[in-house]
Amino acid sequence: FVPEVRGLCDLLVIRAQWNTASMSMALSTEVHTLTDLMNQLTALDSSLKSEGFNGSRLMDALVRAERERSQARTIREILNTVNDEAQQLLLQTSQALMMVERSLKSAQDDYFRNPHELIVNWRELEMAAIKPLKQWLPETATKIAQFGQLMQLFVQIPGVEG
Repeated sequence: FVPEVRGLCDLLVIRAQWNTASMSMALSTEVHTLTDLMNQLTALDSSLKSEGFNGSRLMDALVRAERERSQARTIREILNTVNDEAQQLLLQTSQALMMVERSLKSAQDDYFRNPHELIVNWRELEMAAIKPLKQWLPETATKIAQFGQLMQLFVQIPGVEG
């Protein structure tokens, strides 16, 4: 998770005083979901290293492929499994990003609304923020929305399969 995005989400989850706990809990849940998904993506990536589970299996199958034709099927199966897992993780990540973006947009709308309806301590948050919330909220929400849309587009491209 980009540190700047994480910083804003932490500010809104930990320091903000929300009128309704459900909005804060939704943002917190999605941030935790994204953290878990990032860990899963990192683990999948690590499994493809030469000393990782899938990487070592692929290397072994590639070495034996010239002698044993059945190894081509094994390689395809491993790659299909990895690609399917990666696609699911990317899809879940893009969905979680879109939920975070919605929460940030709600907070942004509230920030510019007077009187504030969602968060009551905007002045305190402004003092604790690493950059002005007036700028930070829209920038971050836009970046997340664009990245989430790009991920969804990539995951759903027809004909791109393992």
